Amino acid sequence: MNLKYLLANRWISGVDPNVATPAVLAQQGSTWKNAIGAGYTYDNLDNPQLPTSGFRATLTTEIAGGFGDAQYAKAEGKAYYFVPLLDNQVVIKFEGTGGHIQSLGNNINVQDRFFKGSDSFRGFPPAGVCPVQTG
Repeated sequence: MNLKYLLANRWISGVDPNVATPAVLAQQGSTWKNAIGAGYTYDNLDNPQLPTSGFRATLTTEIAGGFGDAQYAKAEGKAYYFVPLLDNQVVIKFEGTGGHIQSLGNNINVQDRFFKGSDSFRGFPPAGVCPVQTG
């Protein structure tokens, strides 16, 4: 189990209005985030470096509010399941992630939303799976 506290001043600037989405353009400038969070990991993998069997699951929660611009509750879960095949010569990995974010007042800032890409979608850059405005 882990606990965290975060106080951050975040700045969005240098946005090209010709290619940026309206959501990003509207959030240019400075915002404050004041948040607490907790997380728990269950792990019964046979080897943490090179697993061939077992299950690992992580649940994280975060609440932002009080003072600051961010006001939301967020939960995210990740799970991995490894299955050995062919006398441990081949290992299949099943992976899943999911999450939910709920506003507690203000609109949810772009920086606080869920982003996919990089290791979760092969061939995409980090946070690269998203709507894109062109021209």
